[in-house]
Amino acid sequence: MSDVPIMIMIDDIIVNDGRRELNSASVKRLAQSIEQVGLRHPITVKRKGEKYLLIAGRHRLEACKKIGREHIAASIVSMNNDEARLWEIAENLHRAELSNIERAESIEEWRQITERVSNRLTPHGGKQPSEAGYRKTAEALGISHETVRNSEKIAKIDPDAKRAATQAGTTSVRELVEVAKEPPSQQAAKVHELAVKRASSHPKDDHERSLEWRRSFERVWNQSPSDADREWARTWIDNPIMDERYGS
Repeated sequence: MSDVPIMIMIDDIIVNDGRRELNSASVKRLAQSIEQVGLRHPITVKRKGEKYLLIAGRHRLEACKKIGREHIAASIVSMNNDEARLWEIAENLHRAELSNIERAESIEEWRQITERVSNRLTPHGGKQPSEAGYRKTAEALGISHETVRNSEKIAKIDPDAKRAATQAGTTSVRELVEVAKEPPSQQAAKVHELAVKRASSHPKDDHERSLEWRRSFERVWNQSPSDADREWARTWIDNPIMDERYGS
């Protein structure tokens, strides 16, 4: 890793496909901060030919693009693809806004990489202990063995059921593990069942229902891919609230 961050051209940075979606509100906050006090933490990249592959710092990179920067401070590391991905996952896991589903997917990917690397390093003819991936993941991330196991279950939930869970607010670890117990074809139905059960056991007053609607539309605002979708969400929420949080 370079001892001192260097300035590199933003146009020379490659961002791999499949990275988690950007949070537009986080990008905007970072852009404002960078304009006021500069970039406090450099991004992390590794060399790829004459260009650089982004390892960590996607939101910082997009924030600098947003304010028209052509260069960005970067720490250059030398590592293989597995090491680079583990570095990126470790940074993502420190992000407060990760949902339980996103966190579980990151932990499970860490376990899979750890297991693959361990198997590769096992002498020919040797046997890799079946629990090694779970144990090493728990130790590396400072989490319990149960959390690693639950993350594996949650990560394997059917994608449609994951989307349904996010929309229904069925996102606690306990609820998601319950969903994971069902066959993939029945997981979306289980999400609905848990949502109905939760609603009936905790009746909401008008204020709670209003807040729930607001949170739903704010999720649309943060996650929608187009300005048109965000404007649709905006019409359902008081403008002062949206202006304060995300700007007019």
